[in-house]
Amino acid sequence: MRAIVSACFACVLAVCNAPFARAAAPEEGINYLQIDIQGHPGKHLEVVELFWYRCPYCYRLEPRIESWRKTLDKGVSFRQQPAVVRPSWRFHARAFYTAKALGVLDRFHTAFFDAIHRQHQRLASEDDLTGLFAGLGVAPADFHKAFNSSATAQEVDEAERLTQAYGVVGTPAFVVGGRYLTDARMAGGLSKLLHTVDFLIELARQEHGSGAD
Repeated sequence: MRAIVSACFACVLAVCNAPFARAAAPEEGINYLQIDIQGHPGKHLEVVELFWYRCPYCYRLEPRIESWRKTLDKGVSFRQQPAVVRPSWRFHARAFYTAKALGVLDRFHTAFFDAIHRQHQRLASEDDLTGLFAGLGVAPADFHKAFNSSATAQEVDEAERLTQAYGVVGTPAFVVGGRYLTDARMAGGLSKLLHTVDFLIELARQEHGSGAD
């Protein structure tokens, strides 16, 4: 439990935050960092959320993510990526990419979050996940094949590489255009996090001319 709390940046600030209203513009070095990992954004500006399934603040943010992503125009692409901050997080990343390979990621994502945080299931081994995938209509043999495939292992390796390249050390965190990083701690809590991401989207567009189609 100590590891979970220490790795989730929002643990200090998210619990008591009031709804965000009329806040000052986010400040570089305080509310976000410039990282410039992937160069200038192209026609579609990519926003990446890095999360961890055992992070309670990622779970709390998830319903807001679903509403917020609907407000993004077609010039912005959004994807979720499991963070791999420490070796133990690779298991959850492997589960994510297994679900993606099997075409059940949308249903798995919510089911896995709920199983951990609402149903308090441990789900810490490959065998533990077999039943969860079976509930999504995936045969055990198909699950084990995808879970142990080299393609899935490569996806996990890439997720770990990007987590380190972005400088992410806790979740939830967002990378905008491969250039800006923010997280719940820097933003001032969960209630301000998506506002900061919106600000960074506009900042990236102004700086590099990446707008909506």
